[in-house]
Amino acid sequence: MNTTSVLPTPAQADTPQRLPLLALIVLAVIGFVLVAMETMPAGALRLRTVSGAAALMVTAALTGCTDDSGATSDATSDSAASPTTQDTLMAPSPDSTPGRTTGDPDSSSAASAGSTPIVLELDGTTVTGRLSDGAASVSLMEQLPLTVSLSDFGGQEKVAELPEPLDLDGAPAGSGAEPGMIGYYVPDQRLILYYDQVGYYAGIVPLGTFDDVPAVESPADASTVTLRPGG
Repeated sequence: MNTTSVLPTPAQADTPQRLPLLALIVLAVIGFVLVAMETMPAGALRLRTVSGAAALMVTAALTGCTDDSGATSDATSDSAASPTTQDTLMAPSPDSTPGRTTGDPDSSSAASAGSTPIVLELDGTTVTGRLSDGAASVSLMEQLPLTVSLSDFGGQEKVAELPEPLDLDGAPAGSGAEPGMIGYYVPDQRLILYYDQVGYYAGIVPLGTFDDVPAVESPADASTVTLRPGG
C-alpha cells in the first residue's frame, strides 16, 4: 500500500510556532491589567486602562491572523501565476493546422485569359471559343484538330476523354467553373464543357471559354465534338 506524505505549506508550518508567542502576549497583558486595576483608583482612569489593554490584545490577535492569511494568499497567487508544463505543451502553433490553397475563386476570369480562338462542332452545331495561354491550353492546341466522343454528365457539363494528357506546368490544384468554361479534369484525363455552375473541385484546370452555352447544353447526348483552331 503506497503512502503519500503531504508536506505542509510555509504558512501551515509557521502557525504552531506563532500560537505560543501569542498566548504569552495575552497572558502578560492580562497580568498587567490585573495589577493596574489593583493599584489604580476607581473611575475613568481604570476604564481607560482596561480599554487600552483590550485594544492591545485585539491588535496582537489580528496581527497573527493577517500574517497567516497573507502567506496563504501569496502561495495561492504564485500557484495561479505560474503556467503549467501541460498548458505550454498544448498551446497550438499558428501554423500547425494543415491546409491547401484553394486557388482563385474567379475561375471564369482565369479561363478567359488569352485570346487563342478555337471552334467546337457538336453534331453540326458550330460554337466559337478561346483558349488561355497556360501550358495545359497550349498542349491542347497541339492536339487539334481533334474529334472525340461526347456525353452529358450530371446535368451540368459535357465530357470527352482526350487521347493524350495535357501539360500541367503551372496549373492550379483545383478550380470551380462557371457556365461557358472549357476545363480539363486531371484524374480522368477529360475535356469538359461546362454549361452550369460547378463548385470547387481538386483536379479541375481552366482552359478557356466558349460563347454559346445553350448550344452546348441542348443536345441530350451529343455523339461527338470536333475541336479545331479558329480563324
